[in-house]
Amino acid sequence: MKNNIIRILKISFGNIIEWYDFCLYGYFANTIAEQFFPDSNHFIALLATFAAFGVGFLARPVGGILFGHLGDKIGRYYAMNLAIIFMSIPTMAMALLPTYSVIGIAAPIFLVIIRIVQGLSAGGQYSNLLTITTEEKNFRFKGFHNGISYSVSVIGFVFAAFVSYIVITFLPQNMQSYAWRIPFGLSIILLICQFMLRGNEHKIEVKEFNLKRPDNKQVQKNIPLVQLFKEYKKSAIFIILLSTITSSLYYLVITYFVTFTVDIEKLSMNDALEINVISLICLCICVPIFGLLSDFIGRKLTLLLSLAVFLGVSLPVLSLLSHPDYSHVLISTVLLAVLTAWVQGASTPFYTEIFPEHVRSSGCSVSYGIGVAIAGFAPMAATIFEEISFSGINYFFYILLGIGLVTAIFIPYKRIERKRLINLKLAGVEPISISMLDITSSNKT
Repeated sequence: MKNNIIRILKISFGNIIEWYDFCLYGYFANTIAEQFFPDSNHFIALLATFAAFGVGFLARPVGGILFGHLGDKIGRYYAMNLAIIFMSIPTMAMALLPTYSVIGIAAPIFLVIIRIVQGLSAGGQYSNLLTITTEEKNFRFKGFHNGISYSVSVIGFVFAAFVSYIVITFLPQNMQSYAWRIPFGLSIILLICQFMLRGNEHKIEVKEFNLKRPDNKQVQKNIPLVQLFKEYKKSAIFIILLSTITSSLYYLVITYFVTFTVDIEKLSMNDALEINVISLICLCICVPIFGLLSDFIGRKLTLLLSLAVFLGVSLPVLSLLSHPDYSHVLISTVLLAVLTAWVQGASTPFYTEIFPEHVRSSGCSVSYGIGVAIAGFAPMAATIFEEISFSGINYFFYILLGIGLVTAIFIPYKRIERKRLINLKLAGVEPISISMLDITSSNKT
């Protein structure tokens, strides 16, 4: 088990780079709004900033098609490492991007282009990592190991929040106008670390991949994306819905709430980032735990419980946000982060396990990418809901959780559950009672 954890941490390091780079934009949304979208109405400028944040997500399905195809045809490691490079280059460019006051309208245009390139990268890196984790034979507890992969990505968010906090707290006031550039520039250090840790995984995988390729030339010529939407369209639709809900919850709690607590609750940026880091750490710890729970009691049962509990306690937890002081906001945000971790830990194994191996990378990349592309606009939607009504954010959460609960009820799961039971048996572990799941070996999804 120890060796497996070390290995999953090593191959997941690129996730830190991906999400460190990608989420910095959300942390500095207020500053970016002022410097790239100047407007006398702060709400309009902030809305434009979150729209640009969402545009990066729109590119994710395109990136999913590209890197998913590469993952299915060439190899998972190859696609994952290439995506990491695609993310790092525009992030370093972000650190040098001139503002609106320097180059005018070209500034927000270049900003959107950078977000698009980052979105292309994000569309293929994480999904190929999940595919690698799912297919690794030594990883018998798929929910647990997928949860670790996800938590490593959360470390990227934690690192981004930590660096942002240090920059904002310790740089002199007269340097704050360009302090946000420093965290973007530091991403080059993470890229160097990634190349040092990369090792020979890609060479080993290419050799194994070629050995597993079928001799049938017609099968080799098949396009995974075409097969995906021809034969596994239903599975793709469920993953699109599920990833939309889980990612929306995540971006609301982890990204939007930083801006929300500063603009609405009038906390300082330092306090908001401190709360954010604490919440991220809690989420990071909890996702593998809930993933392990799904290994023992079942994916679908864990998912249904998570959404039902979240929906049931969301009103009192969100009501704590109406008290604009540090302790109430901290308690509310941490509880929401733990609930989000429960949903995410139960959901993550579905993203890959629902698809067969020959289209798994494409299925996960494209479906998950579309879902996250939609979720990328959750902060903008939350801003609109909050502008309409102070309790608008509550209604937004109710809508998301309601859709998620319906999706969880109907999502196909029996083939996934049979595979889960086989993995537990091979690991020498007996699952906890599964009588509620009605698993039958003759039922195929």
